[in-house]
Amino acid sequence: MAASLILLAIIVIPAFIVRRYFLSPMGIISCVTAVFLVAKYLICFHYQITFLHSVPAEDIKRELSLISIHLGFSFALALAVSYWLLSIYKGELQQVDELRVRKWVPYANIILLVGITTVAIALGKSPFGNPLGFRRMLESQGMYYFLSMALFISYMNSIYAGYRFFLINKRLSVTEMLSTLVSLSFCFICGLINALVLCIVMPLFFLYLNGRRRLLVILLILVPIAAIYVRIYSVYRDVNTQTSISLSDASKIVFSGDDGLDKLVNRFDYLENFAMATKYLEHQQPNYGAAMAGTLVQFIPRALWEDKPVVFSRRLTEILIPDMFDGAGSTANFGEVNEFFDAFGLKLGMLVSVLSIGILVGLIHVFYISSEGNPHMTARYLLVFFPYVMTGYIAGFVMDLAFPLLILNTIYFKFFVETPKSDRN
Repeated sequence: MAASLILLAIIVIPAFIVRRYFLSPMGIISCVTAVFLVAKYLICFHYQITFLHSVPAEDIKRELSLISIHLGFSFALALAVSYWLLSIYKGELQQVDELRVRKWVPYANIILLVGITTVAIALGKSPFGNPLGFRRMLESQGMYYFLSMALFISYMNSIYAGYRFFLINKRLSVTEMLSTLVSLSFCFICGLINALVLCIVMPLFFLYLNGRRRLLVILLILVPIAAIYVRIYSVYRDVNTQTSISLSDASKIVFSGDDGLDKLVNRFDYLENFAMATKYLEHQQPNYGAAMAGTLVQFIPRALWEDKPVVFSRRLTEILIPDMFDGAGSTANFGEVNEFFDAFGLKLGMLVSVLSIGILVGLIHVFYISSEGNPHMTARYLLVFFPYVMTGYIAGFVMDLAFPLLILNTIYFKFFVETPKSDRN
C-alpha cells in the first residue's frame, strides 16, 4: 500500500507545476500509471482480487517501488531540461494559428481503407466474420505500414473536423465528411477499438489545448466508459474465434456473476507483466544495447526478411506468456524500464533509463508548451509525439513499435498536413 501511495504522490506533484498537465508528456505517463498501475493495485488490494499470471504480491510491490524511483528522478530531470530549454528558446517558439490538410487526402483515405478491406476479404480474413484474423493480417508481413497510415489519417480526420467545426466555424466538405465516416466505420468494423476511442478523444484533446478547457470534464467521463467498452469488445473478439456471439452477449459475459469487477480490472495486465519481466530480467545477462540496435531493421517487412529480429514485447511474450502468443497471436507489453533492464541490467539500466527518459520527456515537453493555442503545432504534438509517449511508456521507447511509429508519423504529418508559410524554413 505504501509503495502505491508514494508512486501516486510522485505523479500528482508535477500537476501543481506544469500548466495543463493532463496532456503533457509527463501527464500522459502519470495518467497511465495512475489508472493501469496504481488504481489496479489498490482495487485488487481492497477487494482481494488475485493478480493475473499468479504474480506474487511481493513482486508487485517491488515493481511499484522501482517505478516510483524511476519516475521520481525522470520527472525531476525532465522538468529541469524543459525549463532550461524554454529559458533559452522561449522567444523563438513558432506560432502557427491555422491547420490545413492537403485537399487530396480524403480521396486517398477512402481508396486506402476500401482497398485494405477488399484485399482482406479476398484472402479470407474478412473483418466482418474473422476480426482477429483480420487484425493479425494487418500487423504482419509489411501490412502494418498500411495500418499505421490508415490510423494516422483517421486521427487526423477527427482532429481536423473538430478544428473546422469548433475553432473556425466552418463546415467540412462532403468528401471530408465521407472520409471521416469511412475512417470511423473502418475502426469499428475491424475491431480497432483503441483506435476508435482515440478518434473520439483526439479532437477533444485538440480543442482543450486550444482554449476549450471545459472539455476536460467530458474527457474524464469518457475514460471509464472507454475502459468498459474495450473489455466488452475483447471478450467479443476472443469468443468469436471459436463461435459467434453479439456485443450484447459479450457484455452479459463481462458483467455476469460475482466476478464482473475481477474481469474488468484484469483486462489490463500491465502491472503484472512489468513485474514478471523485471523478475525474469534480473537473472539474465544484459546485452548492452545489442537488442536496441535491432530497432534499425524493424522497418524491413518480415515478408522480405523472415528471420528479422523480433521486437522486445514479442520476445518476452514468447518466453513469459507463451499461451498468449500461441493462442490469440497477440503480444503483451512490459514497460520502458524493462527494455533498459534488458539492455544494461537492473542497476545500470535504471540509471540509463532515468537519464534517457528524463531528457527525452523534457524535450517533448518543450514541444508541448509550444503547441498550446497553436492549431498546427497542437496537431503535430497529438499525431506524432502523443502516440510515441503513450506507446513508448507501456511497451518501450526504443525496442518496440513506438520508435518506428514515431518515424512513420513524422513522415505522414509532413506528407498529409500542409505546412503554413510561417512554419516553413
